[in-house]
Amino acid sequence: MMSDDPLPTAVETLLRQAPDSWADAPVEQDALAVLTAAGFVERRITFTVRLPGEEQTQRITIETTGEFGFAEAMEAVVQDWWARWGQRWRELRQEIGAPVKPIVTRESDAWRLTDQGRQAQADLEQGESRPIDFALKRGFFDGQPRLLPDGRITQREPVRGYGRLVSIENASSPLAIDVAKFSAASELAEAFVKVFERYIPKPTTAEETPPAAFVFARSGDGWRIEAFGESGHFQDLRGLRYIAKLLQKPNVAIPVELLVRDESAMPARNATVDCGELDSEGHSVQPIADKEALKAYQQRLKELDADIPEAERAGCAAEVEKLQREREFLVDTINEACGLGGRRRAFSSVGDKLRSSVHMALGRVYQRMREAKPAMKRTAEHLELSIECEKNAFTYRGVSLPNWRIVL
Repeated sequence: MMSDDPLPTAVETLLRQAPDSWADAPVEQDALAVLTAAGFVERRITFTVRLPGEEQTQRITIETTGEFGFAEAMEAVVQDWWARWGQRWRELRQEIGAPVKPIVTRESDAWRLTDQGRQAQADLEQGESRPIDFALKRGFFDGQPRLLPDGRITQREPVRGYGRLVSIENASSPLAIDVAKFSAASELAEAFVKVFERYIPKPTTAEETPPAAFVFARSGDGWRIEAFGESGHFQDLRGLRYIAKLLQKPNVAIPVELLVRDESAMPARNATVDCGELDSEGHSVQPIADKEALKAYQQRLKELDADIPEAERAGCAAEVEKLQREREFLVDTINEACGLGGRRRAFSSVGDKLRSSVHMALGRVYQRMREAKPAMKRTAEHLELSIECEKNAFTYRGVSLPNWRIVL
C-alpha cells in the first residue's frame, strides 16, 4: 500500500508507529499535522510566553486534535493570558511607545492515538487503505458530495476535533530549548500572535479608521458578505440562508426543523418547504413537501440530468456550475422529503436526516468561501468554528461574537 508520494508514505509510517500513551512527537511535522487534522492522534504542546523586558514567564499546555482544535486551543490560551497580562501590555505600550508582542517559545510536543486512531491503525494492519485516504482527503473522501445508488448523499465532513487549555502557570526559569528539535516553533508563535493581535485595543485618534464591518445581506440573486476585512458576493445557497438565521440569534440553539422552515425557494423551484403545524414537542406533523411539489422536483431533476452534460459539451463552465448547484439542492430536498418506497416524511421523523442535510449545506458554503476569488478563508474558518450542532439543534456560539448586520 506504500505510495511513491513522500507525504502518504510518511503518514502511513507515522500512523503505524503512533503510541497509545503520551510520547515525544516525531519530527515529521507535515505528516503529523495530517494525522492530527484527521482526528487519528492528539497532541499535547507545552510552550512559554512572556512580554519583552519582563522576567515573569507563563508556561502553557494545550491539547488538540482535529482540523480546528489548534485554533480553538489558541483562542482559549490568549483569552486567559490577556486577562492576566493585558494591563501590563498597555503599560509597556505607553512606556516604549512602540508595538509590543509576546515572546513565545515551545518546550515540548507529545502525541498519542485517539480512539479513532486506534481503529484506523487496526484497519491499516488489515491491509485497508481507507485510513490514509481519509486523512489525505483523497478518492472517496475528497469532500465532494456524492449521490449513492439508493438516492442518499454522502460526503466527508470536516473533522472538527477539539482544542483545550490544560494549564497556564508561572514559570520562573524557562527551560533551555533545542530549537532544531521543534521545527514548528515559529508556527506556534505566529498562531499565538495572530490571535493576540485581535485583543489589542486600537489607537484612538481623530483619523481612526472605523471598525471592520460584519455584513450578511441579500444582494440581487445572492448574498453580500463582509467580515474580518474580507468581502465577496455569493450565489444563493441554502446554507447561506441557514447561516443568516443563526447569525440573527447568537448563542441561541435553533432546532433543525425551524432552521429549514419556510426557507426561500431557489429560482427553479415552484414550492417552498413548510413545516405546517407543530405537535406538543415542537415537531411538525405535516409532510415536508406535497405530492405536486415532489413531482415538480423530480421532473426538474430529469431535465437537469440532460442539461448539465449538454452545457459541459458546449464549454459553458458558469452554466454548468449553476445547474449543478440547483441539482444538489433538489437532491437534498427530495432526500429530506421522501423515505423508503418514496413515502413522504413528516418533519417529526427526519431530525437526523435534516441535521445531515444542514451540515452538507453549510459545508458547501465554507468551501465556496475558501475557493472564492478573493478567498474569504478567515470568515469561513470563523463560521465553521462558531456554528455548532448538538442533538438536532444548531447554534452560532461564542464568547465575543462579531456584531453582524443582517439584511434579508
